[in-house]
This record gives sequence, C-alpha cells and structure tokens, in this order.
Amino acid sequence: MPDLERVLNRGETQYKCSNKLVALKWKDKREVFMLTTMHNSEVSGTGKIDKDTGEEKRNLIAFWSTMNTRGAVDSSDMMLSSTECVRRTVKWYKKVFLYLLDIAIFNSHALYQTSTGNKISLQAFQMKVIDQILENTIPKYIATELEDNLLRLTARPFPLQVPPTEKKMEAQKRCVVCAKMGHREDTRYMCAECNVPLCLINCFERYHTIKNY
Repeated sequence: MPDLERVLNRGETQYKCSNKLVALKWKDKREVFMLTTMHNSEVSGTGKIDKDTGEEKRNLIAFWSTMNTRGAVDSSDMMLSSTECVRRTVKWYKKVFLYLLDIAIFNSHALYQTSTGNKISLQAFQMKVIDQILENTIPKYIATELEDNLLRLTARPFPLQVPPTEKKMEAQKRCVVCAKMGHREDTRYMCAECNVPLCLINCFERYHTIKNY
C-alpha cells in the first residue's frame, strides 16, 4: 500500500493511482483501505442525514459496491471471528494456512448442516472435528502409558508373592524397573494393585514414587 497518511474527517477520501490500480482510503466510523482496478474515488449521497452535521451522508462508491457483492463473505468472516485460529504473532505463511483451515471447517460445517439437517453451532462442530482428529491420531500406547502412570503413582501399593505356576511353586518374573534400566533381575514379588513384578528392595518404592522410573 502507498503512504496515505493524511488524517481524514468522516466522509473524506484519499487515493493514489498507478496505471489501472487505485489505492483508496476512506473515513467512515473508522478508516477503510482498498486496492481496486474496477473503481475510482467517487462518492455518492445516501439520502440519509448526519445527525451531527445536518448534512447528507456520503459513501465511497467503491466500498459499498464491494460490500454489496460480498455479503456472504462478510457473514462467514463474522462467524469465524469467534473461533478462528489466526493470531497476530503468527508468521504470515502460517496465517495463510490457518485461515484456509478455518475456511475448510466453516464450509464443512455448512455442508454437514445441509446434508444431515442437524443444527449445531460452528464452535461445537469445530470441537467435534478436533475430538475426531485426536481420537484417530493419538497412539493407543500413549493413552495406556498415561493411565499406567496415574495408577501406579496414586495407588496404595503392597507387595505380593508371584503366584505359583504348574511348573514352579516359587515362580519368578522379570522386574520391570530393572528391565527399564537395562539389566535382568528376576523377582518373587509383585505389586498387588498394579499387577507388575518388582524387586522388593529399591525397585518397589522407585516404581511407585518416580514418574520416569
């Protein structure tokens, strides 16, 4: 955009041209900037009277012509404003990606309502999409590991002897803590609550008190 720095009063216009490209600045309640190859800087009366000045309100033809032909776009922008992913601190190419993602979700929401007849808010639809993505992409072993961590760190553990088998009355199993540290150690004891074999000395306490044992 060229420099259009002059302070404008309400209804005033400033512009600069380069061949067929026109850069416009117009002041209504706020400043509006436009780049166009279809319009000029003409303004027209609206037939309405400004209460402050008593004069007829005047609008920039280019601005209102554009607004009248992109009503659906403005409606979608308004609906996306409360759920959009774009943030000011994000780099421009990420903004483009996130904006396209927002548009894809908006269009999917419209198609979903049309095809199913179900009325659902855009925000609720967006959350359902997120839930589906997470459900299908998070590996099951991560969820199992999280549940395991929660159980072993909050349970009330007590040691129990490994149950005998048909071949061994004094059965043993490999200690999970020793195995994680890279060496094999068989033990006759296990945690009754967590159902894992553990050496009674050191490993039993370590397993139930340290997250990354």
